[in-house]
Amino acid sequence: MRRQRQTANELTRRLAIPGDFPITFAYVPVSFVEDDVIIDDTMMAIGNATYYHFGILSSAAHVAWLCCVAKPKGDTFIYRPDPVYSSFVWPEVTEEQRAKIESAARLIESTRASIPDFTFAKHYTVVGMPPALKEAHRINDEAVFTAYGLGPSPSSQEVFAELLKRYEAASANYKPERPVRERPTLHWRRGE
Repeated sequence: MRRQRQTANELTRRLAIPGDFPITFAYVPVSFVEDDVIIDDTMMAIGNATYYHFGILSSAAHVAWLCCVAKPKGDTFIYRPDPVYSSFVWPEVTEEQRAKIESAARLIESTRASIPDFTFAKHYTVVGMPPALKEAHRINDEAVFTAYGLGPSPSSQEVFAELLKRYEAASANYKPERPVRERPTLHWRRGE
């Protein structure tokens, strides 16, 4: 059976990430979007997403990678599939680690829902983050750091060093497939 290609707007359980957001944000503003929300070309959508995906992308580990591979444009981070998302190395997790990350991600989502008039612009800046949301992210960060084999509160440099080591290991044996191309036959006649 042939698999039908789906656009971002046709996939269920989508996560959305804006293409740009202020560098003053404490975390990447990742959010589930409803099926009836149309995602435009200024956002990135990840289809068929789970709370595990939400937890990893909402972590300080993801922020550490973003800060090192994406160049800010003025006071704004530009989030693109390349180089940020595509080069980010996901941890290999046990079922227990996955469950902890999913639980922490649900806590982030429920904490956001409990904040009256929640907006990323107001509640995700480093100085404006409410204590309950900060705590939910701390719990998520610990779960994600454990999945990467790090301690509960490593420095940004330690996190990036671990991610870079994993990226280099993953890409060391990667050899992209070269397309087989037929070369055109050159026809020429002597004396012309």
